[in-house]
Amino acid sequence: MKLWKRSAVVTAVLCLMTALCPLGASALEGYETNNCIVFVGEPGETSPYVYYYKGGEQQSTDAMTWVDGGRHGKALQLDGKSEYMSVGYQQTLMNEMTFATWINFQGAVDPANPASAYWQRLLTMASGDLNYFTVSPHAVDPAVTDGEGGVLDGLYMEYYRGISDGNSEAYRMKAFEPSRTNYSHYGLPQNEWHHMAIVADEMSVRLYVDGVVALEEVFLMNPAQMNVDSIMIGRSIWDNAPLHAQLDDTFLFDKALTPDQLLALMESGDPSVANNPTPSVPATSFYQPTAPVTTVPQMDMEARNDDQPLTVFGLEVPLWGVAIGVGLLGFIAVMILIVNLYELYWRKKYNKPFKKAAKKPSVPMTDVAMDEPKAEKPKASKKQKKQDDDEQPAISIKAAALQKRMEEHERFLAEEAAEKEQASSDADQDNE
Repeated sequence: MKLWKRSAVVTAVLCLMTALCPLGASALEGYETNNCIVFVGEPGETSPYVYYYKGGEQQSTDAMTWVDGGRHGKALQLDGKSEYMSVGYQQTLMNEMTFATWINFQGAVDPANPASAYWQRLLTMASGDLNYFTVSPHAVDPAVTDGEGGVLDGLYMEYYRGISDGNSEAYRMKAFEPSRTNYSHYGLPQNEWHHMAIVADEMSVRLYVDGVVALEEVFLMNPAQMNVDSIMIGRSIWDNAPLHAQLDDTFLFDKALTPDQLLALMESGDPSVANNPTPSVPATSFYQPTAPVTTVPQMDMEARNDDQPLTVFGLEVPLWGVAIGVGLLGFIAVMILIVNLYELYWRKKYNKPFKKAAKKPSVPMTDVAMDEPKAEKPKASKKQKKQDDDEQPAISIKAAALQKRMEEHERFLAEEAAEKEQASSDADQDNE
């Protein structure tokens, strides 16, 4: 097989192996029906893979509190004190993800502490406090700005990946719509039903509100590559207040739903639309803040202990994701080089014919004309040049031997002539 063909075969095989690697996580437990896990549907419909916690202890999902007035039927009430839901590690290994829910955000539980409405978490994916993805319906931090005069006061989406050794650089992505002059905030309105969805594929992550993209960021990793331990609904990994809200039609899909599928899910509450997309009328806009204020609510930020330094390098791309891509390309290049060297080695060792130089008749030394000019050789063809190159070692050895014999013969003749001359000189002296 020619080198270029073998190189092409190796490259194709490596690319195929790379493409097939994620397939091992395509059939996850819990997603067999409609590609989704049900957190909130109607009472009794919660997936067995969902864990429900209250008061710091796991409870049966039968103990969850259901209320009337949901978007479709009954809704789940989260008390904002200690209740939340989660799924385990095996349900996080998705190449794509969609989390969708209707939410009636109810803000602070205690009216005397309105700041507790901020930094409640709708969704948190985490492993420890150095690797997490989180979404908040309303976050406030006057110290976080967009560089154009806007400050964080509203919807918030963040991914953070820290380094435990303290020597390497961390990566953080923050996404929010900053509060502006004459607007109160961009947080989710309280005591109203709104639909929220987080859609992540291997290129981006998007936060939809009422079927419209509210926040979008380039995000070159899939959920499985985040290496999180769990997905939690209604709590964070810090000391922030748990989510105080009613939820309805809350689903976690192992695929990225299209905008039409999200709109169909909003209207029907039926997760089967994930496999049977229904064209819908596009949503035109989501809520906009209208209350005219020029100041940002102040709050005690010490309760939030996740304020790590931001490191970006000018690119919104995870550095370890770039390293994986470069490493894969380097691996393919090395494999192609190894194959080529292997081919050249075995071809040289076994396939190249050994050519012997043709013997030339011996010539007596006395008949060699030392000063006879050499006849000009005709110009050799490429094939003849290659053959001459193959025979060159043998011809060079014979030529050296011949040259040595000629030198010895000349030396013998010179010595003989010198002896004769000396004898003649001695005889002349005797005669005198």
